[in-house]
Amino acid sequence: MRKIIYILTSIFLLVSCSKIDIFSSAEIKGNFTDYEDDIIYAVYENFSSGIITDTILIESGNFKCNLKLNNSKTPIYLIDKNLNNITTLFLKENESVVLSGSSKPYQTSIEGDSTNILIGEFLNSNADILIKYDSLKSIYIDNYKDSLYLSELNKVNDSIVKKSVEFVELNTTNSSSTFIIYNYIASPKYKKLTRELSEKLPPSAKTDVISARVEHFAALQKIDKGKTLPYSQLKTLNDSLVYSYTYKNRITIVTFWDSSDSLSVQKVRDIELFFDTLTQKEKVSSHLVSLDINKTNWKNTIEKENLKSFQTYLPDGWTNKDIATINLRVVPSTFLLNRNGVIIGRELELDSLNYLIEKTIINNDSLDMVRKNRRKNGR
Repeated sequence: MRKIIYILTSIFLLVSCSKIDIFSSAEIKGNFTDYEDDIIYAVYENFSSGIITDTILIESGNFKCNLKLNNSKTPIYLIDKNLNNITTLFLKENESVVLSGSSKPYQTSIEGDSTNILIGEFLNSNADILIKYDSLKSIYIDNYKDSLYLSELNKVNDSIVKKSVEFVELNTTNSSSTFIIYNYIASPKYKKLTRELSEKLPPSAKTDVISARVEHFAALQKIDKGKTLPYSQLKTLNDSLVYSYTYKNRITIVTFWDSSDSLSVQKVRDIELFFDTLTQKEKVSSHLVSLDINKTNWKNTIEKENLKSFQTYLPDGWTNKDIATINLRVVPSTFLLNRNGVIIGRELELDSLNYLIEKTIINNDSLDMVRKNRRKNGR
């Protein structure tokens, strides 16, 4: 689910997709009976070009678009002009789908290969709960301290996960299960479930890139908890050297990012907003670590976005040895470290981040109280 939300926030690198785009290789066409606007957007990841947003032109409800994909199944998110989800596809080169019926969220009919038909059926049958989740998630930054809101968000998310598990167990031999795990289950809260379901799928159901990401996520969540981030030679805005990711006696949010990546920029904006709303921010610090090669662009982005977090960069960027040590494969990526620099969680969304911070503060306060009482009693 987070994949859709993050992509929607970084939408406007627009590439017009006409009906005669001969350079693309996967085809989407169809007719919407109720769409009144003249364009929709297709958001997907091209592994040589990054996140791409194609503009699909609509004439009297009819549309046709070709997307440049490789030979590995890729999630395609179709959204309307108001950034509402219409449907999601899972395509590779030389495949095609036909969409029809309603353009309302998750209600579009999909004709094509068995993978996309099954995904369409899953979205159609769970449209109400998916719409509710999207609505709740869109207001998270303003409501994450509201216990009633969080309870409802978790309840809806748990319901989606339950439906997703049922789908996967019924369709273990189809690659649609890989997509459903990736999009609706893979999260820190469900790391064990993610690993267990992924292991049930036969090789024929595991598409290269998405399966690798699911398995990588499960492996990271399994092996990295309790480890520390290595001491690294980091540089600040004025090129002073720093050797630690953490602040002494503080929980630290560490976000790896790249100013040339729109998803990264949106993530650090969200982290800044989130940090500003913390009630006990004196116990927490935020550290943004850039992997930028272009340091001028990095500095300009910090100024433009008015970022207040502590800023450093890894001098060697992606070639830095510590990147391999911590298994960092993608940005943005947010880690949470305890007061001793031990990894509590990684690749965290804001809801998981908030939960872990509150839990850690409570544990720290209890430990500090025990230590205080021991000193008071001379022990």
